[in-house]
Amino acid sequence: MAAVDQFYTVERIHADTYRIDENGAANCYLVIGSEKALLIDTCWGAGDLNECVRRLTDKPVTVAVTHRHPDHTGGARQFGDFYAHEQDNTRFNRLLEHPLLNRLAILRSGGKAQKSKKIKALPLKHGDVFDLGGRRIEVRSVPGHTAGSVMFIDHEAKLLFTGDNVNPHLWMHRPGAVTLEEWMDSAKLILGYMEQGYTAHTGHGDGTQSKENVEIICRYVQEIIDKQGCGQLSKNDSPYPEKGGEIEIQFNIHRITRK
Repeated sequence: MAAVDQFYTVERIHADTYRIDENGAANCYLVIGSEKALLIDTCWGAGDLNECVRRLTDKPVTVAVTHRHPDHTGGARQFGDFYAHEQDNTRFNRLLEHPLLNRLAILRSGGKAQKSKKIKALPLKHGDVFDLGGRRIEVRSVPGHTAGSVMFIDHEAKLLFTGDNVNPHLWMHRPGAVTLEEWMDSAKLILGYMEQGYTAHTGHGDGTQSKENVEIICRYVQEIIDKQGCGQLSKNDSPYPEKGGEIEIQFNIHRITRK
């Protein structure tokens, strides 16, 4: 990891591919082709993310997000319009992205409110491809942490950018999350790629995600689903399996199984 300034450190994870860590709070990823670059997520925007990106590339940068939560979209105002799945265009998510709330969150974390632009979310859908010049990044819908969660796939480099969908601290209790059964479908899709040798990079922590870790998270989620089916589950069981563990699944007892 190389420190860029007081807010950002950068790690090269593959050729022309960088993880940008914002104060240990969130990750975003810069993927560079021969003609363009794609910035996947934008963290909170606590520092000058635009300047950090410009130190890594002088190519035109497109911004797209794995989901519309402010720790992934807050920095987008430094760039301009960004791409996001329309299933995340909800009143709740738009409220979380309000510039005033974002500014307060940044100041609370010790960050500096940056100059920002008035921006809008552009539609992103399953199957879209960002052609960066000699490098193509595919979009796949993976409903889970939010209904509009997507992952970005570089098939040639075998890289996955999965956002918050298979994080060890998995939040499924917030408005907009899908049922655990639906999340399981997405997690198995991600796991299938990992079994083929793809490397997954997540929105928090050090960004790495092992196949074994995803398997454990899936096992715990299945236990929650099974306990619900047997009437052995209560809302007090969240987070599961225990609070403060290496893996914590926070869930809403009314969003376990498909309706």
